[in-house]
Amino acid sequence: MSTRDLIQIMVVAVAVTAATVKLLQLTRPQPGINRPAVAAMCGAIITMGIANTQEVPSVVPVLTEALGSNFAYAQRHTPALACFFLLRLAFVCWVWPPGWRRRQTVRAHTALFAVVVVARWLLAALAPTGDAAQALDGYWMQAPTTMVAMLIYVAYMGLMIGSVSRLSWLWARSAAHRTRWTARGLRLIAAGAATYELYLAHKIAFLGIVLAVGYPPYPQVRVEWFILVPGTLLLVIGLAMPLIATGVPAAVRLARQRAAYGRLGPLWLALTSYRPEVVLGACPAWMPRWLRPAWDRFVLVHMGFRLYRRVIECWDIVVGLHGYCDERLRQRVYDQARESTSDEDLARSVAEAVMIRTALESARTEDALVPAEHRAPPQDHHPRLRDNVAWWQRVARAWGHPLTAALSPPLTQLP
Repeated sequence: MSTRDLIQIMVVAVAVTAATVKLLQLTRPQPGINRPAVAAMCGAIITMGIANTQEVPSVVPVLTEALGSNFAYAQRHTPALACFFLLRLAFVCWVWPPGWRRRQTVRAHTALFAVVVVARWLLAALAPTGDAAQALDGYWMQAPTTMVAMLIYVAYMGLMIGSVSRLSWLWARSAAHRTRWTARGLRLIAAGAATYELYLAHKIAFLGIVLAVGYPPYPQVRVEWFILVPGTLLLVIGLAMPLIATGVPAAVRLARQRAAYGRLGPLWLALTSYRPEVVLGACPAWMPRWLRPAWDRFVLVHMGFRLYRRVIECWDIVVGLHGYCDERLRQRVYDQARESTSDEDLARSVAEAVMIRTALESARTEDALVPAEHRAPPQDHHPRLRDNVAWWQRVARAWGHPLTAALSPPLTQLP
């Protein structure tokens, strides 16, 4: 395998992996996402990757040896047909609202695609041995069955590519005022589709020259390869832009939620060890208890909801500890922390953490309650929940901070 083939396969693998990740992301509820359209676009990227892998010069001989030239040629056509079928479905699902008319259109396109694929493979089965090999060498007059199959392929691909090119260009103009990245991606899809139209036009022109004059003095497959590569690159980048425009922000948001969820862990564990009954289990009821910590650590399902619920559980327990929360202690620790650090937020969170640790110990040992006039008012009184989440994250970070341990009362032990 040459270096060029290896690079091409690696690029295809990256695109296919990204599309597969996006498909997996669609299993999570995402309001405002056109799931059928995005799924069809991801399917188009995956099938395009398969089609390009099968066109790699070092892969073609292996495929031909395994299936025979007739079936190998049909196999090389099938993912390309599926790619533009899925692209057409993506635009149907994107442009048309859900309903009876869209379902009928999808069924009609699916039926036409099935007929074309069945006809293509049936012609491969009926063709004499070596028919496709002669056609690929340019001797189309000696390969009538493969020539008919190629004309069916060109007709269907021309219909789909023309439709995709027209719709993507028109939609790019209407989408420009909403999302510029989507509009740019649509223009690249239109440009890539136009390049594929050039590829199909070359096939017809080459066949016409063969029938009228004779075999042209250049290899057909090699010229078409140089047409397909830029077209495929334009299509993949164009398809990736709208997917990235929606997928990257969602992935960043999920990563932030997961990081915040993990940072709340030490504080949450300390509080729930005192009152475990407030915890509302998020993992499935059938899961064994010994597997639940691993599920909680690695599974990202409903992460935003689980993060807010963890904050509410912390808040619920701290509210129950209100009788043991001493404002005098918090203020004293805050003043001491300000002497050790210039970070006011760190000083406030350290003071809160020390006060909660002391309140937890007092509640466990059933000490006397703090007089009502000295009880600390809550600090998580922000009007927005995300601000309260940020506050509790700061407290959780301060929970294991060396300054917290240094300023805690001598009898307080970190739970």
